[in-house]
Amino acid sequence: MNAIEALRGLWLQAGLPEEALGFAQLTGADPVLPSSFAVGTAAQSTIAAAALAACELAHQRGAARQTVSVDMAHAALECTG
Repeated sequence: MNAIEALRGLWLQAGLPEEALGFAQLTGADPVLPSSFAVGTAAQSTIAAAALAACELAHQRGAARQTVSVDMAHAALECTG
């Protein structure tokens, strides 16, 4: 599973509007850290889901949808602390 598929699964499982997924830009690819787990995919998809949800909340309040960009290496490194 890649990060886009993971994000899509999280997003749709939460019952959020599918059209918002078009505003997510995910760059990079696993492996970003030496691990037997898809650390980059997990980090990137969850950070993107949280950011996209915040943007969707603003959209529900009348703002235009915003693009969310998350780089996989940066997301993975943010989760190491």
